Amino acid sequence: MSHAIGNNKREYSLNLLLQDIGPNGSDMDWIVTPEQLELPSDDGRMLSNFHWIGHVTKLANSEGEAFFQGTLFGTIVRECVRCLQEFQDPMAIAIQGTFQHEHKKSVGPPRGRRMNEPMTLDELEDEWYPCDGIRLVFAPIFREHVILATPLQPLCTPECRGLCQDCGQNLNHGVCGCADKPAYSPHFANLQALADRIESSQPPVPRRSKSILRRR
Repeated sequence: MSHAIGNNKREYSLNLLLQDIGPNGSDMDWIVTPEQLELPSDDGRMLSNFHWIGHVTKLANSEGEAFFQGTLFGTIVRECVRCLQEFQDPMAIAIQGTFQHEHKKSVGPPRGRRMNEPMTLDELEDEWYPCDGIRLVFAPIFREHVILATPLQPLCTPECRGLCQDCGQNLNHGVCGCADKPAYSPHFANLQALADRIESSQPPVPRRSKSILRRR
């Protein structure tokens, strides 16, 4: 199924036929659904559909290749590693790259080019993605960049105080008072009881009498 182009935001297949790209390139205004991205559970879940706004241009002096750039907008629901509460993480991921045949790669950054001006392979230095010369497939690209944008230690806020290690109270909601309680361990209590029994079973040790030094 080919991907339609235009300003009507509806669900697309995230595939684009090269023959649908105009001579000056084409704008992309797409809806990206959770089913299309298929994010791993460790990377959070999409709060709702994402929105992709971008532009794609055929490369001059090439067959079946194209350059694209744009921004993927959306919100990911993550779990804070400190307090274990879910929070919303708004994202705006800038993505650009080149669709090329697998045996090629791009060199040289684009300089002084307008959005709708064709670019050659020698004017590009971006991530490149394989294509078959017929269609461009965007879903794996979006998925990759969303995963790469996932923080190693997701935090609801940098100041998150986490959970009390004793009672599990969320310290962001208030102090639990466990810090004021004396430290207690049942293991140490058992050792203390054993020491008390051993001490009580021993005969009393006679006290040494004080020596008195007498002068002759």
